[in-house]
Amino acid sequence: MLNLNPYLKKLNNHSPLLFNSVLWLFSFAILLFIFSKGKAPIKIDYIYTFGFLISIAIPVIINLYILIPYLLKRERYLLFVIAFLINLLLFTQLNTWFFEPILDALFPDYFFISYHSNTKIIVVFSIFLIATTLIKLSEDWFHFNSNENRNLKLQNEQIQLQLSSLRSQINPHFLFNSLNVIYALTIEKKE
Repeated sequence: MLNLNPYLKKLNNHSPLLFNSVLWLFSFAILLFIFSKGKAPIKIDYIYTFGFLISIAIPVIINLYILIPYLLKRERYLLFVIAFLINLLLFTQLNTWFFEPILDALFPDYFFISYHSNTKIIVVFSIFLIATTLIKLSEDWFHFNSNENRNLKLQNEQIQLQLSSLRSQINPHFLFNSLNVIYALTIEKKE
């Protein structure tokens, strides 16, 4: 059987720590680029990006570990959409109310100016929630297919073993002996 990618077997074990590490490091890099407006980031950009990432982490985690497993995977699509929208709108509103004041209180030496309107924050939160949902579903699909392939391979091996067992039973000696027994039985019935 052809093994297309030996590295896929190593990646088959789901690791939430690895998944979250890659997700949040990648997100930090993207947001840092956006918030620094493509220029070389300075200390305040790192602080603002980290704070914003914390504010977006809560709805993303709720989506990944509550909404997707308990609603979407159980095919409760309407409830998922409603909960998804509530999650999005609630945390977007909480972000607009509390993000700037909390950053100002924690870092009084810096002057934070929010460049983002409520609409832009909704767009950013939407992108994050939709992207993480798609990533999670893709990851789950990959693991499902890999497990399904493994099960099919095991079934195929069992069928091959049964076939070889049957082939070993049907050898010329077995057939010859069976024919002799049948011939002997027919002679006995004639007499």
